[in-house]
Amino acid sequence: MELTSEPNLFTQPAGSAADADDAPKTATPPRPLLALRRLHLGRLAFVFVLLGLLWRFVHYIVAYPVWGDEGFVAVNFLVRDAAGMLKPLEWGQIVPAGFMWLGLAAYRVFGASEWALRLPAFVAGCAALMLFYRFARSTVSRPAALLAVGILAAAYYPVRHTAEIKPYAQDMLVSLCLTMLAWAIYRRPRNVWAWIGLILFAAAAPWLSYPSAFVGGAAGLLLTWLLLRERLDRRLLVGWALFGLVLLGSFIAMYRTYGLAQAEYGSRLVEIEMWKKAFPPVKEPLKLLGWMAWVHSGNMLAYPMGSDYGGSTLTLLLVIVGTIQLWRRERPLCVLLITPLGLALFAAAIQRYPYGASARTSLYMAPAFCLLAGVGAWTLIARFVRYDFRLHTFRIAGRSVTIEWGRGPLVRLLAMAILVLLVVGPIYSSWRRGRPSPEQTSRDAIVDLRSRTQAGDRWLVFNAIEPSPDAPWLGDWKGTGGQFVFDVVRFAPSELAWAAPPQDVNAGVGRVWLIAYRGVKVDFPQQQFDAYLERLKRNFAVANSESWLIKARDGREERIDVWLLAPKG
Repeated sequence: MELTSEPNLFTQPAGSAADADDAPKTATPPRPLLALRRLHLGRLAFVFVLLGLLWRFVHYIVAYPVWGDEGFVAVNFLVRDAAGMLKPLEWGQIVPAGFMWLGLAAYRVFGASEWALRLPAFVAGCAALMLFYRFARSTVSRPAALLAVGILAAAYYPVRHTAEIKPYAQDMLVSLCLTMLAWAIYRRPRNVWAWIGLILFAAAAPWLSYPSAFVGGAAGLLLTWLLLRERLDRRLLVGWALFGLVLLGSFIAMYRTYGLAQAEYGSRLVEIEMWKKAFPPVKEPLKLLGWMAWVHSGNMLAYPMGSDYGGSTLTLLLVIVGTIQLWRRERPLCVLLITPLGLALFAAAIQRYPYGASARTSLYMAPAFCLLAGVGAWTLIARFVRYDFRLHTFRIAGRSVTIEWGRGPLVRLLAMAILVLLVVGPIYSSWRRGRPSPEQTSRDAIVDLRSRTQAGDRWLVFNAIEPSPDAPWLGDWKGTGGQFVFDVVRFAPSELAWAAPPQDVNAGVGRVWLIAYRGVKVDFPQQQFDAYLERLKRNFAVANSESWLIKARDGREERIDVWLLAPKG
């Protein structure tokens, strides 16, 4: 299906017969400054996929230190089994059980390295890019598919979340699979294997991705459209009913098993300052209009680049143009791509799922946004660039050198710009890897402490991992506290205690490393710590002390302080 019939993009401008007769017989034909005509669109799209995979691999292989939000999730792999993943997660994390099971399997097989724990997200992100290449080529014209694939391959956020211990890349893959299966059935309604694949995947999708409910709803709407078009064909009716029952039943089972507990915690998101803006002010119409403009021109549509507060306005315009064009040419596909957005907006209105405040919670829409942006870009090019022509400018070494312009060359120029982004992306990732970061400093402190810990030594952390009146709770420091907990649990010796009463610390079984974390979110209870240390000094002598400065902000310092305590005598 072609959205716009692709003209002969490289037809030469016709000259007059007199011009042809007057031209020297031995004249060298003019050469274009950029030989863009030689770049095959299909091959370019495949190159985009390869370079996109390269960027993802580079971002994954450099193994950035686990940061706060990742630490909140990763600590569950270290302290729980498969059944434990069905209970409310540590630190109130909202993550589907399927992602937790995959992460636990990676941890059990490959260990607790960044590579192992990020492996499920990495596989999901790479698979999504490759499947999107196939989906785009099968649904829209070659130029639109080229631009769409390039946009997704060069976008930063899909790359970033492909190397994180978070479920967002998996959301993107699950939504794309549901979309592709539903569209395959719409194109070939009597393909039994496509129906079987969709129904089986519908059973697994709610356990793998929460936003799959939105995409599954869009797939159900498309299949309803198909059923009405085919005049309620009995065979299609059976498939339609099975899909709906399986998807709904699986979602209810997931929700009752563990989703409800996470949803209760998720209801608190509206009280957190950073998430308040993710829920529409439905009771204030004027603010709602401004909110709609702000959220859709921000990080939600940062493909391939963009930022908050209007930084993604160009992508928004391309998506709007692409939606209009697709509505005119292939309305069912347009409905399939856009409907999840409406369902997600409704969920945000009733405060059940954040909408568009960040790219990560909307990454399941990345394939739809990129496809629509590619269609929009090609539509504008085909609309306003009518002809191919050449501008003769100068001669080099006796040869005429020209600049060519037109729809085909313009598409290829945009493709070359995307290629530059895909080459620069891995370089940027490597450069960023070389910069010192608070996460790196924090991890280095714990790793260094572990290297100096001898057999029989114990670690005693002054901070508490549960709210306590007797010690500072690490949850008060949000993500930075989460990273500290993960690093300590990951590298600690077998003897590890959190906020243990000082009178319970036995002085007769070797040395104790006392660790105190202080962050920038809240004040550190210095007097309480001094009293704690003095109590320990009754049985221990301070053999050494050191401090690691991680960062400073607002007059506070994030530090990890360590004391080596040896039994007296």
